[in-house]
This record gives sequence, C-alpha cells and structure tokens, in this order.
Amino acid sequence: MILKKFKHTSLTRTKRSMIGGIVDYVLSEKDEDGRNKCVWSTALNFIAATRKGQRAEMISLAEESIRSRMPVSHWMMSWNENEIPTEQQITEAVQIFLKGMGLEEHQTLVAVHANTQNVHAHILVNRVHPDTLKVIQPHNGFDIEAAHRIVAAIEKVQGWKPQKNARYRVDENNMIVRNEPRKRQPPTSKAQDFENYTGAKSAQRIAQKRAHDIMENANSWSELHNSLKEAGLQFEKKGSGAIVFVGDIAVKASSIGRQFSMGKLCKRLGEYQPGDYSAAMPKIAPEPLSKIAEKQWHEYMSLRKVAQEEQKRQNAALRRKNELVIAEFKAQQKAHRARAFSSLAQYGPEFVRMAKYLLPIQQSRELAATRKELPKMPKQTCGRFKDWLCQRSPWLADIWRLRRILKPGMTYGHFEEGHFLKVGKMQNPLIPYREMVKRRYAGLTLSRLEAATALHLRCAGYSRKEVEEEIQRHSPPPANSADPAPKLEYIQRILDYAFGEQGDIWVIGQRLGKPEVEKFNKEAEIIGYYMKHPPNEPLQTGIARPRHKLR
Repeated sequence: MILKKFKHTSLTRTKRSMIGGIVDYVLSEKDEDGRNKCVWSTALNFIAATRKGQRAEMISLAEESIRSRMPVSHWMMSWNENEIPTEQQITEAVQIFLKGMGLEEHQTLVAVHANTQNVHAHILVNRVHPDTLKVIQPHNGFDIEAAHRIVAAIEKVQGWKPQKNARYRVDENNMIVRNEPRKRQPPTSKAQDFENYTGAKSAQRIAQKRAHDIMENANSWSELHNSLKEAGLQFEKKGSGAIVFVGDIAVKASSIGRQFSMGKLCKRLGEYQPGDYSAAMPKIAPEPLSKIAEKQWHEYMSLRKVAQEEQKRQNAALRRKNELVIAEFKAQQKAHRARAFSSLAQYGPEFVRMAKYLLPIQQSRELAATRKELPKMPKQTCGRFKDWLCQRSPWLADIWRLRRILKPGMTYGHFEEGHFLKVGKMQNPLIPYREMVKRRYAGLTLSRLEAATALHLRCAGYSRKEVEEEIQRHSPPPANSADPAPKLEYIQRILDYAFGEQGDIWVIGQRLGKPEVEKFNKEAEIIGYYMKHPPNEPLQTGIARPRHKLR
C-alpha cells in the first residue's frame, strides 16, 4: 500500500476557501466524468453529525490558528488493485495512521474513492488540537519518513502486500526496520507523475540513465565534464549545489544519486573546476517510457506537439488581448484620477491629499478584480496518454498501465470469453476453490484470497456470470442492508481483476496450461468431497484418495 501527502500550492486563498474546497472534493459523490467516486466516508472527533456541520466545524477550528496558513493536512492511503479493504479495515488503518502521527484526538474526515483501479482513502486531519488550540507538527516536520514506517505497521497488522521498493518492513521480532537502500534512486513523485501523464521518460530518469555511471566512474572534473558532454548533458555548479542539464531542463545532481552532491563530488574529485560547454548542446528528443504501445505513443506525442504549438499561439493572442484590456482600463483609471483631483482642488489641499491616498487603493482593488475576470489560458487538448490510448484500445491502455508487473520477455495477450475449456464440474465450487487457494498461497488477505479464487475459477472454465453468482451466494450480507452498493462494488472489483488484464498477465506469468488447470481443479474437487463426507467414508465419485497431505 501507499501513503501519500498532498502539498498545498494555493496558500494565497483564505483558510475557509482552501479547506472548504478540499472537503467538497473528497466528499463529492461523482467525479468530473460523472462516475461514482466517494463510496463511503466517516468522521472522527467531531461534534456535528452532518457533513455540512463537520465542514463548518473544521473550518472554524482551523481559523483559530493565527500562525499556520493551512493547518489541515491532506493524505491519501491507496491499496493494490487486487486488494479491496472493508470499512472496518479502512477505519483501523486510519486509526493506526493517526496514532503514529500523534493526531488521534484531532478532527479527521475519511472518504473512500473507487473511481480508479486502486481503492484509495483521502484523509483530512486538522492539526489544531480541539482543546488546547495548539497546532501540532507531527515528528517535527519529518512526517513523510514517519508515514513510511506507519505503512509497514499497517501492512503487518492487516496483511497487505508491501510495495516492491518499500522503505521499511516489520522483521521477525515485530520491529520496524529499514530495508536495504536501493542501488539507484527512483525518480521523484513529481517526475513519475509527469511520466504517467505523458508516457515519456522524465528528465530525471534520462539523467539517471545517462549520467549515473559517468559520474560514478569519473576520476577528475575534466573527465566528468567531457563524458557528460558526449552524452548530451551539461554539469554546472549552482549555489552550494550542482545541477545537470538535460536539454534545457535542470536536474539536481543529488537526485541522480545521493553520492553526487557537490560536497561529496568535491571530496572525491577535488576543488570544483567548470567545464567547457561553449558549443551548443544537442536537444534531447523525448523517449517512450515503455516499449508497450510505442507506435501509439509516437502518434500521441506528434498530436501533443501540434496541440502545444496551437496552445502557444492561442495563449499569445489571448495575452495580447488581455494586455490591451488592462492598458485601456489603466488609462481610464488615470483619467478618472485626474478628474477627481481637479474637482477636489476647490475644496482645499487636504481633500486632494486624502484622494491621492485612498483612490489608488480603490483602483488597485478594481484592477485586481478586472484581472481576475479576464479569460483564462486554454488547457491542452490531448490530455493524459493513458486516456488518449484508452479511446483507441482499452485493452492496450490497461496493459500499458500494468507495465511494471510484466516480466521481461513476456508475451502478453487477451483471453476472450470461452478461451478456457470447462474443466470444473462442481455445482458450488467457490468454497472448495477458496480452500484450495488458501492452502496453496498462505498469508493472503480476504480480498486477495477472493480475487485469487475468482481467477482460478476462470481458468477452470467458469464464466464471469457463474463466478459472480457464486460470490454473491457465499459472501456475507452488507453492513447496511438498505444500501448494498459497497458489496456490489466489492464484487465487481474482484471480477474486474480476475477477468481483466491483470488476470491475463497472471495466467501468462504462471504458464497455466491444461495439465496445471486439471491438477488444481482435481485438488479442489477432493477438498469439496471431504467437506461433504467424513474422512472414513469411502469415495463414491471415482476420485482417488490423496496419498499425501494437500499443500
């Protein structure tokens, strides 16, 4: 699972506007495309019982803090695609998070969103203590590092699958310990957001690929500069640090590797010596992030380039138009000042001095309001690469999204309905198959167990409709009988995983042929028989009694 903190970038707005906007966003039932977004929400440590009252209560308490410009923190807790937490698990995870941050007594709003492939919960926590009115700074500002430790604790308690490069883990003594550091740093979250949006490698990833070995093996400053120049990069000192230019984009040298900070490089190579980059550096063309859908990516980048050029043209025209409007408005204000001063001169110099002080203040506010009403710059028309690709090939878009779990050399494909031969013959196969999966894969959480069971049923030839009916028949009733939507959403997510692209990739990766399917189906049939008959009862179905203990 992932725990991410959002930064507040619009601190010029009032607290009421910022907090109210975030609360409205996370509690909104629909997203921008009209899909169901907020499927469940809860509130902790509030007096008010309604959403509107809780929103007003959070704003009122936040306004009690004078020094803090934004005392409400916004976090997101996200699970893997085949992990669907229950309401009780989400509440428990949030309580572990609040306790780890020292905010268990503070106002907290939790909203679970299901409009993406990953179930995720938005957590809004007011750092102003409701009794003391003091603003708490968790872990003296090092709350990101603490969040990594909290993730490891939640994964241990609830059994979720850790991320591939998790920073912390729980050892055999139930102590949270740091994992071995990775040899190479991954790109920052901002760079990865750019990559996920455009499908192109970020400047930081290109710098890491081209410059890491050069900077690690260089024995002098001249060797480092010459080698980077040959690779199309440029190294410069900036203040007390260092940057590497990828084209016209600057990347911090320490983001390529912590050992490449200016201080550490000077210890290894001596006093800094600038390089000769008098010749124009070559422009670095965008590179695809993955070989998957590479042809479509080039088409997308061509359209994106055309859209960017058109946007620049429109922005320049709109900017000139807005400048003319502002210039005309300033001229009107200047003429108004001249008329006001001349008309007030007859009443004495005191009135003129007052007008010279008050009128510019009023006109500056009017000018700001006029600027705010001007037309905004149009946004890009291409949008995200994944969304653009989904309009042309939904299956290929999902494969591109799941590129990280594809093994090298794996040939991927899609299995249509009816691809798997009907091997299973049981009338009620869910319980025996679930027990078989539980024995084969120990330590699975409930949602991962359900997803793996549905996936094995699919391989045995059961249709999506049959599996859905089985899960509905054997799953417990919803917590709120009046609203069965969370249960239906849970079942659909399991089926989407088992019968979707992730299921296809798992089947290809496991190389499940007919012999393997027949083997685990036979195992499930044996388990199903022993669930109905005592162990000493003779077999009547022609199934051979196993000679060894099932695993």
